[in-house]
Amino acid sequence: MMMKKKEKYLYDKITFGKKRMVREANKLAAKRKAHEDATKADKKKKKAKKQ
Repeated sequence: MMMKKKEKYLYDKITFGKKRMVREANKLAAKRKAHEDATKADKKKKKAKKQ
């Protein structure tokens, strides 16, 4: 892709920002899933103890 240096610099910054947002969102989703799995397991243990 032929671009002027200034345009390429701006384009690279924009694409980096978009990729970073996706990367951070994936990291948070993984943390959320791990937390939900852990709480779900705890709830099952507590429910089994009650019965």
